[in-house]
Amino acid sequence: LVSTLKSIGYEAFRYCTKLKTIRIPDGVTSIDRGLFGGCSSLVSVKLPATLAAIPNEMFYACRSLSSIQIPSTVRLTQTRDLKEEDFRLKIGELQPVDIEIIKEMLE
Repeated sequence: LVSTLKSIGYEAFRYCTKLKTIRIPDGVTSIDRGLFGGCSSLVSVKLPATLAAIPNEMFYACRSLSSIQIPSTVRLTQTRDLKEEDFRLKIGELQPVDIEIIKEMLE
């Protein structure tokens, strides 16, 4: 992805089944919903600190996802996808935390 990118549209990577890892570049401030829906091979995602919030259905049906790096500045505005998937999260520079702890923080 180009470094000048500011936003990513609705379901931009939907069903990109060959996508395994992605780093959203710094400068991206908004992502529309359903970004990685159905990306069944996606294993790792790194989000930028410039992102305002995680949109709804961002990780829907991402069955292989095992790591998401979320800077502490990013708002977790929805939790449905995070609750459904079985993976660990890394928030900012903190060590990995179990999804159960994240669910408690968001409820």
